[in-house]
Amino acid sequence: MKPWISVLLVVFLVMSGCKDREPFPTHDIVVRSPGNGFIFDGMPMMGDQLRAELASIAEAKRTGTGGSVRAYLRIRAEPGVDYDRVYELISTCNSLGLDKIETAGK
Repeated sequence: MKPWISVLLVVFLVMSGCKDREPFPTHDIVVRSPGNGFIFDGMPMMGDQLRAELASIAEAKRTGTGGSVRAYLRIRAEPGVDYDRVYELISTCNSLGLDKIETAGK
């Protein structure tokens, strides 16, 4: 194969495979003590509100292939919060298809 043909082939392959995609959005969730709900991206909300917001994100960011959701969640708990509440939130996220989750303690 002539060298210029291989260069053109490489350039074509590189350009055809690159699609500009927006980066995955990242959302921060703080689990607060019982009765105080959560903080989602800086906004305080109760459990039902948070579930509705997460469902909305899951629907809006779901890909057509495989049903994967293009969104990251960072979950952390306030000091003294029972980890069962964090686990329940992770389970809720997973049931909605949100599986890119990072947890952290403080």
